[in-house]
Amino acid sequence: ATPPAPPPVTNLPPPPPPPPPPAQLPTPTPPTPQSASSPQPAEVSTPSPAKIEAMPRGGDARANLMEAIRNAGGKGKAKLRSVVDRKQEAKRIKQEEDIIHKSSGGNLMADLHAKLSLRRKGISGSQPGAADPLEKMLAMIPPPPVKESDTDEQDDEDWED
Repeated sequence: ATPPAPPPVTNLPPPPPPPPPPAQLPTPTPPTPQSASSPQPAEVSTPSPAKIEAMPRGGDARANLMEAIRNAGGKGKAKLRSVVDRKQEAKRIKQEEDIIHKSSGGNLMADLHAKLSLRRKGISGSQPGAADPLEKMLAMIPPPPVKESDTDEQDDEDWED
């Protein structure tokens, strides 16, 4: 005697329902002539032909999106900037910084101050012209004066044998 076969698995979920049919725009019906004695409603529910043309069609979503962008003002109102302009601006700023660094040879404190300032700007990601309060305060403080008597002769006096 063989044992009976197990029943088939019926724990499967039911199949999803079919998608709904595409929505159809109501076709405008021409107004029926009514007699002068019957009152007409104040507002007719059928849309005007201009509104029907302005309503999006369900066929081409990309074309509808592009049309909506054009109607909203296009790229002119988005305040977008060209990548080329940003690259040229960054190149110009880098060239100015290179000129400043080359002309300040020998002054260690000025070089250190310039490097730290550039590092602060890079970390904060601040835009040019939008200085934070710390940078404004640092700009008001004059750099330390360079001493002309800073030579090796003074250092040698302490170390004489």
